[in-house]
Amino acid sequence: MANYHRDNYIKNFMGLFSPECNFFDTVERQPKNDIPNSCLNKGEGGIFIWGDSHAKSLSYGIRKSFSGENISQITTSNCRPLVKEDTELDGEYRVACDRANAKAKDEILKIKPKVIILVQHIDHDKNDYNEIFRTSRNTI
Repeated sequence: MANYHRDNYIKNFMGLFSPECNFFDTVERQPKNDIPNSCLNKGEGGIFIWGDSHAKSLSYGIRKSFSGENISQITTSNCRPLVKEDTELDGEYRVACDRANAKAKDEILKIKPKVIILVQHIDHDKNDYNEIFRTSRNTI
């Protein structure tokens, strides 16, 4: 059980998943205003990882498997990828999610990734993937 304790995760494993690319500071438990530029591809194309903490968990494997690709990541705890505000959440998580999703949408339109990986733990039926696709291709 000690391996799965929150303190052990923060100390030994959290860094593998690029926690800096999370708009919610899981240590301080509050939203961040922005994420570092290192989370985002410097040019066009590549892979864009967008979603909640499950996306963050996948990011390590994606980075290892596609080490030659430019990879961008916006993976925020408890946040499903949306191109509009999240009316399902309240409080600090909603602030973090709305910031994360607005940034992801803007960056996708700039970067024009070849592949966008969308990940969310729950509420798949409440998401409009066609809207995300149209927005990501700037066709709305």
